Amino acid sequence: MEPAKPTPCLICMPDLTGFTRFMIENSLEVSQHVIPSILNNLIEANMLNFKVSEIEGDAILFYKTKELPSFEALAHQCRVFFNTFIIELKKLGIFIDEQIAAQTIQNLGLKIIFHYGEVSLTRIGNRVKMIGQDVIIAHRLLKNPIPYDEYALFSEKVFQYYNNVNHADTLSWAPIEYAECHYDYIGRVGFYFIDLAPLQNTVKIN
Repeated sequence: MEPAKPTPCLICMPDLTGFTRFMIENSLEVSQHVIPSILNNLIEANMLNFKVSEIEGDAILFYKTKELPSFEALAHQCRVFFNTFIIELKKLGIFIDEQIAAQTIQNLGLKIIFHYGEVSLTRIGNRVKMIGQDVIIAHRLLKNPIPYDEYALFSEKVFQYYNNVNHADTLSWAPIEYAECHYDYIGRVGFYFIDLAPLQNTVKIN
């Protein structure tokens, strides 16, 4: 598969916070059970038919080209990802007998990055890889000054793409805030973010 011309693409990256601490504080046997279980459940919670480009230890790199979902569907996907994550934590906390592991698993959190831009798709081995500046930006956005442990981040380009909707009404569970970062070789990148923690009160566990 030869590199294609740049194509518009929505990038979505659910990422586990507290991953390094969890790996250090727990045995390899516990980590091998907990982390894959969470990531597999997040992949299964993909309601918008995102394709998986990479699984990067503590994160999943999803992407979608061609027809993109509505902003309402994107907000719903945020809730589904977070609900799935919280439910899985509860189940794992019950399953794991080790007291330390059961406690430290609660230190794991979830952040979800959304970025819109152009990528080239190319096959390396048996995987289709995304290449381009916007892939780099999506990863850089993981490093930011957001004060919350669990949040959804939407780059300015995402809000510009969905400029015909009321973002605040759609993301109604918490206030939308704005910030920006300056990254080496990239420059200023603005983004909007919203706390996911208020959604914990809406999660129903059977």
